[in-house]
Amino acid sequence: MSKHTTVTPPESFVDLPPTPPPSSEPKQSDQVGNILKHLRLRKAGHSVAQPWTAFHLDSAGFQQLLAIIRADESLRSLFENEIRCDYFSTSSRFVLRMVTTIHESVRTSIVKEIERQLRGLGAGIGRAAEYARNVTYEGSPRLEFLADQDDQSGDRHDPDAVFGHADAKYPVAIIEVAFSQKAKELKYLADNYILGSNGNVRVVIGISIEYEGYEKGTRSKKEKQSRKAAFSIWRPQFVKDGDGEEVLEAVQNIEEQEFRDEQGNPVIGTGIKLQLKDFASKALFNDLDSLTQPISIPSSMLLGFISNAESRTHMVKEGGKEEALKPGTRKRRRQRTPQEDWWTEEAKQIVEDDIERAAKRTARADGDFVCSSPSAGEEN
Repeated sequence: MSKHTTVTPPESFVDLPPTPPPSSEPKQSDQVGNILKHLRLRKAGHSVAQPWTAFHLDSAGFQQLLAIIRADESLRSLFENEIRCDYFSTSSRFVLRMVTTIHESVRTSIVKEIERQLRGLGAGIGRAAEYARNVTYEGSPRLEFLADQDDQSGDRHDPDAVFGHADAKYPVAIIEVAFSQKAKELKYLADNYILGSNGNVRVVIGISIEYEGYEKGTRSKKEKQSRKAAFSIWRPQFVKDGDGEEVLEAVQNIEEQEFRDEQGNPVIGTGIKLQLKDFASKALFNDLDSLTQPISIPSSMLLGFISNAESRTHMVKEGGKEEALKPGTRKRRRQRTPQEDWWTEEAKQIVEDDIERAAKRTARADGDFVCSSPSAGEEN
């Protein structure tokens, strides 16, 4: 069993207004309460310091959290449209993500470059060109890998970026941009994406960045922050176990390949080297060996993406231009109507039913969703 990490909420939580509910509301676990406080902070427009905030949350607690969110219309809208999160069922780990300017800038630059090269391949003739035309960027959809059709206790993830094919059930390629906390979790994300999709996610690319100011409060003022940047690549691979049975693993083909060192200096390297077949499975294209067309991002280009994002972040925070309001100009905001009481009998029943179902699932072994890759049982 993985070692559980519990995050103590910031002191600002004590200033939040009390969460409704009447005494008839089922008792929340401490961690469910902490997560709801995080969500309400986000809803109120407060910035959360950490881009990657993890909680220990078992299956029953996860189901309770989802039920409470479903019963509160404003939280449901926030959770479905604005919040990125992850749930690792095998380690009972729930994570709230917070995107940053540099995170989004790097992600967007990588996506645009891959799109540009796919368009170039698709401009040709032949089956490979036709296939490339059907591979498209699909944003950051919520992915669910369930233990079975009736169980909601599997893994859920909101990846940074995915590429899909018009005929595919799962994304074919996933990109994650990570600062130091999330970077430690990339191998577990790769496991879940590849194993949860039965190997239909063909490649996972992880970009890890370390830089002062990305994770406020994670370093002391005296401690020098590394500026290292690196990438890793995972692909599915079938191997034979000791009994001769076939086992699917998420194999890390490229491990922490640096393109910027700890002092911020460029590191000469080949960069990200893919082929069109990294965006294809046999279910989508029967002759994978013919899809050798290169899709690559040199290390110098990756470094440029990060440097531009850093400059942009600096301008937003300190030196950016803006048009000032005329002296004496006032601002008129819309008035909110008092929020209706959401804790109805129907909402209460939804929560209680979900808690009961989750408790039954927790009581039985969930062997069908155990990751078979060696890294799945580890934790930093």
